[in-house]
Amino acid sequence: AEEAEEAGAQLSLLSDAKPLEAEAEEIEFLEAEAEAARQMPTSACFAVSASVAAWIVGRKGQSIISLRTRSKARIEVSNDNSVYRMIEIHGEQGAVMLAIELLLEQMSLLPDGSPEFVRMVLPPNSAGYIIGRGGESIKELRRRSGAEIDL
Repeated sequence: AEEAEEAGAQLSLLSDAKPLEAEAEEIEFLEAEAEAARQMPTSACFAVSASVAAWIVGRKGQSIISLRTRSKARIEVSNDNSVYRMIEIHGEQGAVMLAIELLLEQMSLLPDGSPEFVRMVLPPNSAGYIIGRGGESIKELRRRSGAEIDL
């Protein structure tokens, strides 16, 4: 009886092996998909005051050169004479995310302190996605980030 029980246990372990293999394959597939998403080109755009833009560029462009080098993203600052200047970031998702972090870090070092808010410019068709059904997505973003988000 004991041998039969052991054989049954071995049999059940063997029958469980296939789902584990399938699960491992699914995990590998999802990891590959996530890696592909990280390498996809993406972009972000911020509207900042002229003084913040000047701080981001830095004396002789040294600050923005450092941001570009450290993040490996393409970062461009508009040169118009308006109230707001646009900072555009392009590159692979990981590079863009790092560039955003570095940009916000650089803003926190402003002599007058961090700006009260940062405006991120989004494509018009993305608002519905950000808000989500019944406002659930934006509520979750606010809860997880602690940020005030106005659309």
